[in-house]
Amino acid sequence: MTAHLDYHLSLPCARLEVSRVTKKRKLAKVLHHDSASTQRSPRLFKLYNILIASLYHHHEDYLMKLKTPILNYRKQQEKLLEWLEIEIFTPGTGHPVLGVAPRPSLSWNSNDPQLIYGEIQLELLKYFSEKRTDPIDSTSLLLEKYLAEHTREYLALYQSSSATLEYPTQLSKNKSFRKILAYISNVAKDVILNDSPGDGNEKTGIRNNPLLSPYLEQFEEAFHESETETKQNVRSYYPGVPICICFEKNQPDIKPLRMVNVGKGSLLDIRIAGPRFRRLVVSLDRLHIRYLKMLKVEGRTLPRRGSLIQFLYDSIIEPKDSLPLVGSLEVRDGLAPWFSESYQGSKSFGELQLKIIKYFSEDLTDENMVDIPVFILAAWYHDKPPFKKVSTPA
Repeated sequence: MTAHLDYHLSLPCARLEVSRVTKKRKLAKVLHHDSASTQRSPRLFKLYNILIASLYHHHEDYLMKLKTPILNYRKQQEKLLEWLEIEIFTPGTGHPVLGVAPRPSLSWNSNDPQLIYGEIQLELLKYFSEKRTDPIDSTSLLLEKYLAEHTREYLALYQSSSATLEYPTQLSKNKSFRKILAYISNVAKDVILNDSPGDGNEKTGIRNNPLLSPYLEQFEEAFHESETETKQNVRSYYPGVPICICFEKNQPDIKPLRMVNVGKGSLLDIRIAGPRFRRLVVSLDRLHIRYLKMLKVEGRTLPRRGSLIQFLYDSIIEPKDSLPLVGSLEVRDGLAPWFSESYQGSKSFGELQLKIIKYFSEDLTDENMVDIPVFILAAWYHDKPPFKKVSTPA
């Protein structure tokens, strides 16, 4: 077998002529735009992974803007990647970027339609030849072309999303809840930011607090039970939310659910989650104490305070009408619950759970440290019938 490169006159590509005893054929190759050397498979594979990751995220943003039901995300992403594969290897018209080259007997300057690169293929050549230094440029053009070819399909998705009640009823749209939220917010910043001790005192205080310490121990235990045994696992992320299911080979059906550190992209471990939960519990309890004084509640308040922290714990570990934030889920069809039609439980996160995820996964800005405990406290007072008799002052 002999090989010969048939270089294009103006583009960073060539056809590798492979002659066999019984058949002659040519393979489409991409060259580095500067050195004109053939791009090797490992390099192309790395560039391809970067490209599909960029496409995936930008397509996800578009699906979110359409308010597409989460259940449809996976199917739409698969269609996009299948389209990209076709455009690389077997486009409907023109010359492929990689793979078997058509019309091997003709020269590049023959002007045969099958030897001319289309707009999409020219963009892919720029990318794989590394003339493009940023995948965003290629991603934007490719996604624009794909969406233009599938306009009717996305219009149908948009229309169906308007009639789909996928997300739980939002507390923030409830007038009664907003009234409680506004009242608590008036004092929250002063209580949480000015009265809160440093990490050292906070840790010691909660460990010795008979009301709060059991919840910290339960949280740490639940968190450890959901930890993965290896960092080399396949993850399925919830669209637009920093949380994922980890697929491990040694546990075929039970999959841990883990929050993700937004800044680093790594799974949240107990070294971060433990102190965050501790700080949230302390802030929430102090805010609750101040709120009880504002309401002029008399008598023993410990049961109320304990019930609130239990509410927080349950909202994380075993929430109503929402996926949990810490724990493991039974997954039998190899799909995350939010992408599975057969999963019987809740497939999305409630508004309260999204707030808590933000507290754990993002940087603890003053805004997050104040607004999220306020939301939790307001949600609890709004949710619990026994306490609805406690009226907020006008």
